[in-house]
Amino acid sequence: MAVRSIGEPHEAKKIAAILLLIPIFQIFCVFPSLYCHEIYNITSSQALSQGQSLVSSSQNFELGFFSPNNSANQYVGMWYKGIFPRTVVWVVDREKPITIADSAAATLMIGINGILELVNGNDKSVMWSTNIRVRSNSSIAVLPDSGNLVLNDGISGETLWQSFIIQGTHSYPEQHWVIISKLEIIMCWPLGKVTVIHDLGISLSGSQNRHHRKLSFGSMD
Repeated sequence: MAVRSIGEPHEAKKIAAILLLIPIFQIFCVFPSLYCHEIYNITSSQALSQGQSLVSSSQNFELGFFSPNNSANQYVGMWYKGIFPRTVVWVVDREKPITIADSAAATLMIGINGILELVNGNDKSVMWSTNIRVRSNSSIAVLPDSGNLVLNDGISGETLWQSFIIQGTHSYPEQHWVIISKLEIIMCWPLGKVTVIHDLGISLSGSQNRHHRKLSFGSMD
């Protein structure tokens, strides 16, 4: 007959408890955004603040505040939700990042003029905006499953502005490429690398489409 140690059941319980905790630990390490508060639109009464993220309905994409590796600055960007390491595909404030002193109070919001604005909460200055004319402040910013941040008229549903238009097939997760047109292929910005898609905004309001394309390449501060 085998002789069992008195402490064996107790040790087995401890090991079982540790094994149960491992998946939970992995979830928080690999998917840190899970403990952020998720919102599904930005309106005149609901801004995007620190500790929040704007997510697409299918949970594929996420937009929020982040700091690149070894950087004291903070940015608002869009990345693939639930993919580690985080791959940022679009950055709002590439030219004017948020400093540590302003980071706690910064918000992405619908301003009184109906446009989408990144506002410094300390002095209320506008750090970035969609810079278009709209008819009212009923605008709503949403992140569709395509990963293309859009600003819609809250009454008519008309698309007023969007972060970029993809003409054709795109393969975000594996190749990190965005096809803008048949002749123009632009590399996205994986976290820690240097290529950035910046301010590739296209305004759709008015009788004619106004195209604003500005690409910025270089090391992130």
